[in-house]
Amino acid sequence: MNCKLPKISHRQLALLFVAVIFTLLLGCNSENYSAQESQPAKRIIEIRVDEDDRMWHCVIKGDQQLAFSAINTVSPTGVSLYFPRTTLDISEADLAGPPNEIIEFIKADMYVDGNLTNTRVLIGLEVSRPYSIAPDKNGFRISFPKVLDQPSRGVAAAVAQNPRTVATAKAEFRPGRVLKRVATTPMPSYIIVNLYADGSIMDYKSFAIDNPPRIVFDLFNIRAPQKEGQTIEVGSEWVTRIRYNGYPDKVRLVLDTDQQFLNQHFSFATKSGLLIYVGQKPR
Repeated sequence: MNCKLPKISHRQLALLFVAVIFTLLLGCNSENYSAQESQPAKRIIEIRVDEDDRMWHCVIKGDQQLAFSAINTVSPTGVSLYFPRTTLDISEADLAGPPNEIIEFIKADMYVDGNLTNTRVLIGLEVSRPYSIAPDKNGFRISFPKVLDQPSRGVAAAVAQNPRTVATAKAEFRPGRVLKRVATTPMPSYIIVNLYADGSIMDYKSFAIDNPPRIVFDLFNIRAPQKEGQTIEVGSEWVTRIRYNGYPDKVRLVLDTDQQFLNQHFSFATKSGLLIYVGQKPR
C-alpha cells in the first residue's frame, strides 16, 4: 500500500513557520517575566547619623541602589522617606544615633501594600531645617545645616518695620502659579496625595459631595500644565481615581473616594505645593 504525504503549500508552510517563531518568543517572554517576578526585593542594611563642621547627615545604605520618595511632615516635624519594594535588614538598636540639636530621632518600619513589602523611614527633627539629598554608594545622605544663614540687613530691616513679615520670612513660602504634577503615596491606613507646583498652594478650598462620593479641591490662581483634563487611576482603598482640570481662575481637583472617607481628609500647604491626606489621620 502506498502512503502519500499530503502536499503542503507555500502559504501553509509560511503559517507553520510563523507559529513556531511565535511559540518560541512566547516561551522566552514567559521566562523573562518569571525572572522579573522572582527578583528579590532591595534591602536597607544601614542607617547612621554623622556630622561635619556645618551639617548633620543621615546616611541610608542598601544592598543595591535604593529608590525612594521624600515628604516633609509637620507632626512630628521631620522628613518621611518611602522605599517601594524594599525590606529593612537592621534592628531598632541600629537606628540609634548620636544625640544632636537637629535630628531628634529616626524610626523605620516595613508595611505591606498588596503583595509588595515596602519600608518607610521617619527622621524627626528638633527644629525645622531645610535639607539636601546627595547620592552615596548604594544609597544616599540627607543633610541638615547646623546653622541657618543669617538674613541680609535689608530683610532684617523690613522685618523690624513690619513684624507681620516674620512668619513669611521664616517659612519662606511663596505662592505657586503652575501645578506641575500629582503623585500618590499609599500608607497602611491612609493615602497621601502630593501636588507639586512651582511654589506653595495656599489659596484653595475643599468640600465633599456624597453622590457619587468625591472630595473636591479648588486651587485658585493656579494654572494646570495641560489644556485637557487629566485622570490618574489610583485604585487604593481611600482614593480610587484623581481627576483635575484647568479653568481661567483655578484648577479643580477631584478625588473619587468612598462614602466613609468624605470627612476623613485634611490638607496643608508646603513650600513646593500642597499635601492632602485621605483616611485615618496620622498622629
